[in-house]
Amino acid sequence: MGTDSPTSPQEIAAKLASHEAFRQTDDEETRCNVARTLADPSAWRGIVASCISPILHSYSNGELSLGDAVDILGRIAIGCWPQDRVQLLGLLGALALRITPRKLKPGEKTPLYPSCIKSGTADLVLVLKDRQPDKRRAPTAYDPTSPIITEALQVLTTIRWFGDAPTPQPATIDHWVRTRIRELLERSARQGSS
Repeated sequence: MGTDSPTSPQEIAAKLASHEAFRQTDDEETRCNVARTLADPSAWRGIVASCISPILHSYSNGELSLGDAVDILGRIAIGCWPQDRVQLLGLLGALALRITPRKLKPGEKTPLYPSCIKSGTADLVLVLKDRQPDKRRAPTAYDPTSPIITEALQVLTTIRWFGDAPTPQPATIDHWVRTRIRELLERSARQGSS
């Protein structure tokens, strides 16, 4: 390699940004900057990589199209270095091509919120609760939201996790969290018995 070849993630990102295909829109740049206040690009890479399997599961179940899967991953990868975004989107595409998704029955519609969106939302709420055990997670009869769900929604709306779908209500998110807790407990019990 020549002496002017970029080597650090920042140098590679700057080199990629000089190409039209990698230039971010103003909205993407704003979302990227906000995302990077929440976590550094390396952390975003790990977060996004952990989302590939649930997104592929939703795709396999016919809950979303390949385009929708790529769109979801692209939205959350906004905090990654550009080169990591390319790799993660390529990995998702390569793995998705190995899947024959379930075909929807006539009249059956894809859900507004695929299972990957529900479980990802619930996982974030659970992580935030674990980090802040003194804060209330669930809405109450007197307060229809909660500090934890409010914080989660700030992150999720920033990265456009829900895409063009409306932001779900806190009670809906709480239902997703309760469902996710049951799933995790059942998985743990199955693993413990095997």
